[in-house]
Amino acid sequence: MKKKEQFIIIPEEVWIKGIENKDYLACYCFIREHALMTNKVIFTKKVLYDQLRVKRQNIKERVCQAMQQVLNDFCDDDAKINFKKFKVNELICVFLDEEKLDRKEKSFAKIYADDLIKLESYATSQQNYQDMLLLLCYYRTRMIKRNTDSTVEIAPAILYKYLLDISTELQLPLSATVRCLDILQEVKIINLYRMNTKKINDNYFTGKLIIYDYVNRDELYSNEEILDAAIKYVNKKSKEQ
Repeated sequence: MKKKEQFIIIPEEVWIKGIENKDYLACYCFIREHALMTNKVIFTKKVLYDQLRVKRQNIKERVCQAMQQVLNDFCDDDAKINFKKFKVNELICVFLDEEKLDRKEKSFAKIYADDLIKLESYATSQQNYQDMLLLLCYYRTRMIKRNTDSTVEIAPAILYKYLLDISTELQLPLSATVRCLDILQEVKIINLYRMNTKKINDNYFTGKLIIYDYVNRDELYSNEEILDAAIKYVNKKSKEQ
């Protein structure tokens, strides 16, 4: 029997808010990760700072403001706290509101426990971690979802986009987008396939990127079959446009 994987749900509305306020997205992900098996979250500010790679005092204050906003949005109304009053090593206990967290009827990103471990173990800075988290949420929300009734040829579990479009939508510099994608591939969260790269007058023009999961959670198709179907799918869609 296949072992049931743990994951957290990040609603599209949360990570879209994270485009403007990445601290908000990181804090939301933090409380969901620490409440993976229950709606009770116990932590300290030091644990939060360490996980988010926060060192400077002004950034810590900014993260505290974002965490207060997240707790206001998703905690039980009767159990809201003043986050600012807690000392750095003081134990904080909050209870999340299940109804406020339940967004499964809307678009969302599914982030697995092993994704979070890889992100947190590799990230070298706060910005580095937050940019990768935002990009991963974007990919997992926008990717084609294959249901049990569709074949991989009809709906391969991929995202295909121009690199510039991803950068523009997420309001990330192109260089940061490329770096984050490369890191996500290096830590074995995603696979990348670049379509139709051509060299014209010493300049390289890259077609759409195909992004798909490195860890294949599809019991019916291999990664090779997914990529093969994805290339055919993208080529077919390109001809139809």
